[in-house]
Order: sequence, then C-alpha cells, then structure tokens
Amino acid sequence: MPYSAPIEIAGARAASPARLPGFLSFMRNVIQISQRAWEESGRRPNFLLAPGTALDNALLILKTEPDSVTGSLRDYILLSETAARRRRTVRYRYGAAVVAVAALMAAAWFYWANYPGMPLLAPIALARPAVAMAFSGDGAMLGVLSVEGVARTYSVSSGEAASRPMPHSGASMLAFNPHGTLVLTAGRDSSVCVWDSAGTQVLKPLQHGGPVTTACFSPDGQTILTASQDKTVRLWNTGNGNPRVVPIQHPAEVIGATYSRDGRLMASIAGDKVARVWDCATGEPAGPAMPHGQDLRSATFNADGTRLVTVTTLGTATIWEIPSGRKVRELSESVAVALSADGRRLVAGDRLGAEVCDIASGRAIARRIPREGGVSVVAISPDGSSIFIGARLAQGQTWSLAGATEGEPPVTETELPAPELLAEHDYPPGAMLQYATFAPGGNRVLVIMTLSPGAVAEGSGMRAAEDVAEGVAMMRRTQGGMLGRGMRVASAHLVGTALFSPDGKIVVTSYFTEVVIRDGGAGPVR
Repeated sequence: MPYSAPIEIAGARAASPARLPGFLSFMRNVIQISQRAWEESGRRPNFLLAPGTALDNALLILKTEPDSVTGSLRDYILLSETAARRRRTVRYRYGAAVVAVAALMAAAWFYWANYPGMPLLAPIALARPAVAMAFSGDGAMLGVLSVEGVARTYSVSSGEAASRPMPHSGASMLAFNPHGTLVLTAGRDSSVCVWDSAGTQVLKPLQHGGPVTTACFSPDGQTILTASQDKTVRLWNTGNGNPRVVPIQHPAEVIGATYSRDGRLMASIAGDKVARVWDCATGEPAGPAMPHGQDLRSATFNADGTRLVTVTTLGTATIWEIPSGRKVRELSESVAVALSADGRRLVAGDRLGAEVCDIASGRAIARRIPREGGVSVVAISPDGSSIFIGARLAQGQTWSLAGATEGEPPVTETELPAPELLAEHDYPPGAMLQYATFAPGGNRVLVIMTLSPGAVAEGSGMRAAEDVAEGVAMMRRTQGGMLGRGMRVASAHLVGTALFSPDGKIVVTSYFTEVVIRDGGAGPVR
C-alpha cells in the first residue's frame, strides 16, 4: 500500500477521531506511561507533556473521550497545557494543529497495518493465570477463567470487564451460548454453573456425581450437554435447569461428548474405549457402539452428521458411518489430526508425512506429503483449501489443496493431484511446535511453540529466559512471511493460549496473569 493511503485515511477521519477507538486507546496508554514517569520524578516540570503532537493528542483524547480521562491523568494533561501556554511565544494556527494530528494518526495507522500482533489495549490483569478463554459467537465478548476458579467476561473493544466475577471453585472450562447472553463454567467440583451476561447465576448448579469432563450448549442454545466421570451424560433444559432425558449411562467414566451440527445427535467417548452416538430427543442409542483397541481422545461429527471421526491417544484416526456404525477409513499411527471447520476434510500427520482425505468417502484427495523426520503438528484452513504441517523441531510448511479430487472415483496414488507448496516456515532453533490454527479467512496461521532456555527468536524481537523455556505464538501468512513479532504465551503449565476472534481481526493471548487483546493481522480493527 503506498504511504499516501494512510495519510488520506487519517485526513478523512481527523474531523471525527472518535471513529478511531483503537488509536485513542493506544495514545492514552502512551500518555499514562509519561504520567507515571512524571509522578516518579517528583512531578518535575520537564516531565510534563511537551508542546506539539504529544500534548495535542492528549487534549484530543480529553475532548473526545472525557469519561476515559479522570483523576491524576486529567490533572497531568491540564498542567501540561498550562505549562505549554506559559512557554509558548507563537500561537499555532488551527490548520497546523489539524495537520499534526492527522500525521500522527497516519503514522499510527501505518504502524498498525505493518505490525500485527501488537497490543490494542492495556493487558487484562488477573489474580491467577488463565486456564480457559472463549469468544462469544459475535466476537464482541471474551470470557476468561482463571486457575483459582473465577470467570469473568470482558468487552473486546475496550478491554473493560463486562460482568462481575463469577466464582466457581474447581472450574476448568468455560463456554458461551450461541447468542452470547449466557456463560457456563464446569470442572472438578462435579457441577455446572450457568450465568447471565452480567455475572449473575441464573440456575441452580447442574449436579453430577463426579468431575465434569464436558459442558457445552446445543447449537440452538436450548439444551446443555454435560459428561462426567460418574459414567453419565446428561441433557439439561437451558431455561429451567431440568433434565430433558434420563441420565445416559455408560459402563465406564465418560471422557467427553459432542453435538452434531444440527443438534439432533450427540456422540460420547468413554473409558471402555468405545464411542457411542445418541438421539438427543430421546436419550436412546442412534446406532451401534464403535469399539476401539486404544483409549479415546476425541470425537467429532462432520458437517451433515453422517460421519463421526474418532482419535485415540495413540494416534489412530477412524472415520465411522452414522447411523450404521460402519468403519469407513482408519489412519493408524497419526501423531496429529485436524478437521476443517466445514466438516469436509481431514488432515493426519505421522512419522512419515501427512495425508488429507475426504471425510465422506474416506479417500485421499491429494498425494501424500512426505516429511523427513515426521509431522507432529497439523492444521487445516476452515474451507479445507490449505493445510499447515510442522515438525516438532522448528520447521513448518503450508500447502494448497486447490487441485484436490474430492468426490471422484478411487484412483491410484500417482494419479492423485500433488499439493502445491505455498511456503516454508522456519522457526527459532530449538523451538518445539505445540499447536497451530488458521485464521477464519485461511490466509494466516498462528503457531504456538516453546523456546528452549536462552533461545533467541530472530526477527521476532524475543529471547527466552536463560533458566526457563518460554511459550511463544508466531503468526505467518499462508503464502509465506512473518506477521508482526512473537507474542509471549504462558500459563501455570508453561504454554499459554492464543486464539483468533470469530472474524479473525483479533488475536487474544494469555501470559501468566495477563490476557492481551491484539491486532489479528487482518487489517484495520473496527
């Protein structure tokens, strides 16, 4: 983009600076830093804001957002203005001031456009590290649950708390309903609590006889699905908390449960190494049991609910036909598995490389991608058109599946189209890749890794501590090239979380007791 474009944008918006809330928040944070330095100096006059753009923008914020500038910060700005008037011998013309403001806005706009990942707001401070985060469906709210069992929602646009604290001892999971009006928390204390957007508990706790392993709302928000180590799955009425069906019994503790996209079916996986599918209206089985020879890790429906993909702890991914329970395809020894958000494609990585298949037929849709040293991390774009594969030690690639043969009759491996290599991604030496995810638009991939003690992330402006590993998230373009700088992510368990908002404009990271709302690299933030 030519440099003149940001100038034009800033000039067009100079008359209405309130339309740039991210810019004003950024400048307010800068002024607060100057104010703290002034306080620490004993309020020496030479620490006041100097005449020019710094003071002009402070007065701009005071004028356009007076409610956000209170107390000592307001005093600091007004004292700076008084001191500037005393020193000023030449009165600046109004037009020159507008040009200065426009230029600074343009510089800030240009900076944002070229440094994705930068904080947009002051960090959200927690008493203890975050263990779970989730966006509301519209991306306007962020739910955060800390390790001490206190949940709270925050406005993504301002970073301010939107609810009172929601205490739930032992909670380890948090979820919004589809409309973003309710939040549930659940965990080790065997209960599920439901809260409204203000943080008021709206139902009596939904009780199990053992730790809760799954808690989520149905796609229409009318039912709450819970699973527990007490060997049951339960379906509750969201409106009054009453059971919709009798508890669904299992022969072993239930590891997890999930809905089909239309909410008609529910799948559960249990400690007896069996996956089962149930009719949500009746609580009765919707097909035969699907046994595995290994402990189960996850189960996911495809888009139309006619296939179930299960993954074991030893890496076997199996596609099952629903409701017949017929095994469509088994991919053994998969180290990492990911499904596209549209439910059509699956990528599996193993010690030899990666394979992408059509979930409906189970057939490969492109040639296998060989990878020396194997694949430990995989991700697939929401529409299934691109994949990321990564070796645990510092290397990643993005591939295009534009020529995939989805739905065509079976062909030999050599007749399948070859995926197109889009980019090689090199990460800091000694980095261990942990997780990868695509942005909703599929044009960026976010990778979480750990840097070994003392490692330097070249080009990212980051260096790990000399005595401890560091969790880092890095964002790359699918076509290649780093976006912004590395983002520190850490929790009580070292590696923290980084996730995209539903529209991809925001990335949220957790770093011990801080949660940071960042530019997601999708262009100007609303």
